[in-house]
Amino acid sequence: MNMTVEWNTRLCTVKGETGYFHTWEHYSKPLPASPLVGGEPAGLFSQIFGIVEFKDGVRRVDPTAIIFCDEQNSFLNQPPIKEGKTIEAIRDVLIASDAVSCSVESYEPELYASEALYHIPASHCVKVDYNKLAAAIYKAGYRKEVKHDSD
Repeated sequence: MNMTVEWNTRLCTVKGETGYFHTWEHYSKPLPASPLVGGEPAGLFSQIFGIVEFKDGVRRVDPTAIIFCDEQNSFLNQPPIKEGKTIEAIRDVLIASDAVSCSVESYEPELYASEALYHIPASHCVKVDYNKLAAAIYKAGYRKEVKHDSD
């Protein structure tokens, strides 16, 4: 069994300075109890920092100061799509991609088993060019969501 571990960085800016974001640091330190009567009890101070590499070194950075400027962030910079228009926007991308073709000009699908399923006769040929489809989706700015294991 082979296992590859990658530690990817992300391009970002912090207060106008460009750097590479490496990871989040969960920083905490114990706080002593106040010596005053009725003062604060002992506790724990906790904060999250971003670890960012700049040309002059690596620094802890306040997360609210980090602006990611990589491909993963590009989707957030698109004009918002209104809630009811999402399906239409995706449909338009797929139609413009010219990635799907069918051997039949028009066809009224027949219900099959339930109202959610349709039967398409075997004589109808639908072809999908997944390379064109993927290129159109990528060009439109849609990106696969990156999921991280919690364990």
